Amino acid sequence: MLTTYLKLSGSVKILLIPANELHLEKKHFDWRVTQYDEASITLQFDFENPEYVSVNEIDSLKISFFNTHISLAPLNAGLSNIGEGYTVVVKIPP
Repeated sequence: MLTTYLKLSGSVKILLIPANELHLEKKHFDWRVTQYDEASITLQFDFENPEYVSVNEIDSLKISFFNTHISLAPLNAGLSNIGEGYTVVVKIPP
């Protein structure tokens, strides 16, 4: 349910950054939230054709968080939420 909300609301946007133009049409993926609590969020990525991802050169995922004051706000007032537009780039292992 949380995964669907984050996708539909645009609260988490994920962009594949390919290392090269080879096999772009075969690098489709889906993602879902596998763990969420007030201290962390864990995302699972499922590639349709993983054998075409990070071949010879490392592809990356750019993950950006929006609407964080609503969708990813911590329950504990002592913790701060992820900043609006916060972005991480993760390298995808071969």
